[in-house]
Amino acid sequence: MRIGVVRAELRIYRSNSLKEKRKIVRSIIDKLKKRFNISCAEIDDLEFWQRSTLGIALVSNENNLINRQLSLISEYLASIPEVELIHYNMEII
Repeated sequence: MRIGVVRAELRIYRSNSLKEKRKIVRSIIDKLKKRFNISCAEIDDLEFWQRSTLGIALVSNENNLINRQLSLISEYLASIPEVELIHYNMEII
């Protein structure tokens, strides 16, 4: 069994309050979970209204599947117009 873990740091442009940030981040997390069948949560930068850090986890038997899925996730995050993907750290355990 292999576990893929990601720490993705995002800059949120269209957020002027924590309430707006939570709405945007919740939407991104829900879409990620639905599209990629992963576990995802906001793990850091909770008090900043223009930053968010997501923790993403994926379990599989194959490293290739994990690499492919996590690469697709990074491409998806980079394509969201409301946010900028600042940092993307991937690790397979």
